[in-house]
Amino acid sequence: MTGQSVATWVHKQIASRLAVRRASARDKLSMISFTFDDFPQSALVTAGKILEQCGARATFYASLGLEGRQSSVGKLFTREDLASLIADGHELACHTYSHLSAVEHPHDAIVQSCMENRKKASELFPDHEMHNFSYPFGDVTLAAKRRLIDSYDSCRTVETGINGGAVDMAFLRGNPLYSWRPLAHVRKLIDQNMKEEGWLIFYTHDVCESPSRYGCTPDYFREVVSHATGSGAYLLPVRDAVLHFAAPSRPPETIRGNDHA
Repeated sequence: MTGQSVATWVHKQIASRLAVRRASARDKLSMISFTFDDFPQSALVTAGKILEQCGARATFYASLGLEGRQSSVGKLFTREDLASLIADGHELACHTYSHLSAVEHPHDAIVQSCMENRKKASELFPDHEMHNFSYPFGDVTLAAKRRLIDSYDSCRTVETGINGGAVDMAFLRGNPLYSWRPLAHVRKLIDQNMKEEGWLIFYTHDVCESPSRYGCTPDYFREVVSHATGSGAYLLPVRDAVLHFAAPSRPPETIRGNDHA
């Protein structure tokens, strides 16, 4: 373990225990959210369409300062992709403006980058607000968590597990969908989530035939979505899932999701 990875681990352990914003589910139901970090075009063009075919929508965490760039997970989103995402009913969420690590940058810089990202989003889409956030690289610090806790409905990490019981909305757990991870493990998570009536969040990056280590193939993604849909869980973007917890920062709404009334 390198010095940096030790520091990252220590920061996460501290942040997971302090500055907690607890919220309990208002109703008994199982939810699954599909989310994408960064996000490469393939996430929307391929995975987004797979979800739309079964009536579901996803959350795309974007760093708007990276628009159009080439990256290790493929070409990132364009202005047209952002417009299409919103028009199709998906959620555009915050990932800082410049994809900053909370471990490597002062918390003030993280906050400023988040403000810049939200401002840019409102300039591009006046009727859209970024209500949810995911920590770039999954890096969380107590200082950043404390500063961001009142700015978003939720903040998602890359710490695995099911969000159940009294959930820390500033430290949501997420589970990777990477092709090298056995599908059997993913199916087991989905089944366990149904038993626990919890909230299971998945995240990935590129979805293409030759994915990076941080992505998956269309067939892999399609299989996960099929099992999730078949489980009977509500497939909801994060913006809708948070509304089913006590004392949300926005007024409760009627449930919205895939093929459920």
